[in-house]
Amino acid sequence: MQALSRRQLVLLILLTLVWGINWPIMKLGVTGFPALTFRTISMWIGLPVLALVLVWRRVPFRIGREHWR
Repeated sequence: MQALSRRQLVLLILLTLVWGINWPIMKLGVTGFPALTFRTISMWIGLPVLALVLVWRRVPFRIGREHWR
């Protein structure tokens, strides 16, 4: 097994932290809101975040016709 580069190690640590923080947030969200309300809130927050990342990375929103299936 090869050693991780500095960038890979930083990304692994960030992924681990985000994944670990996700569980308590989900627990609070599901106990504090009805399930469909919490899901709607998360979608309304997630869609603009995804759009901002796509614009920042200059990735088109459109899905190519070859990927439709």
